[in-house]
Amino acid sequence: MKFILDMTDEEILKEISDILKYKAIFPPKNMRGVLLENPHSFFKDGNNINKKELFELYNYNENLEKYIVTLSITSLRSRKPDLFSLIRSQKKGNKVLDLGCGVSTHGIACAQLGCDVHILDISIKLLAFALIRYQKRDLRVISHNDYQLVPRRYFDAIICSDVIEHVHDPINVLKYIIVWLKPRGIVHLHVATSQNLRKGHLPQAVNAWKRQGVHILKRRFKQISPHNYQLRA
Repeated sequence: MKFILDMTDEEILKEISDILKYKAIFPPKNMRGVLLENPHSFFKDGNNINKKELFELYNYNENLEKYIVTLSITSLRSRKPDLFSLIRSQKKGNKVLDLGCGVSTHGIACAQLGCDVHILDISIKLLAFALIRYQKRDLRVISHNDYQLVPRRYFDAIICSDVIEHVHDPINVLKYIIVWLKPRGIVHLHVATSQNLRKGHLPQAVNAWKRQGVHILKRRFKQISPHNYQLRA
């Protein structure tokens, strides 16, 4: 099958339509990435969202299939250039974690290049969808829904693109990244710093990242491109 990073929007939409069993349409601009049209009716306190609410959002939300379609396109068209440079530089046998994988476009690309790929997401529905995409390409992948089960000091590269702003505790996620990477391993880390509950950008996550995350990142990693960081030995 064609290398996923070289697929057209039409080819991606056909693949997604085949999986969803109906014609997938890229949402209009004002609805792209929208998880909740009225977040205040879903969250008790938008400034302090708990793990249970997040689990429900990413597993039982009625907008998830629209979100899947959006991710399938934006993961190719709206990510930073140094992410794709990192992916294309991966060698056969490299161990890669697609963290907060969503539909796992980037993990699939690494697997097509011969990498040993693991994927992690809190959404069982997104993981199931991603696994179908791997199966359609006859690619091996290991999936995780539990941070504790991800192997430590194992990965040559971790991809974490537009994920940190969606998590309950971003500092804890960053600490896991440090533990999961091999010495001098590389993480692609892009964090959207806009607070937007409709898109799942949590105020508590953005604030914690600005307050602590950036400092830890600078202390523990060497920046090698705008969004790629090498773990200090």
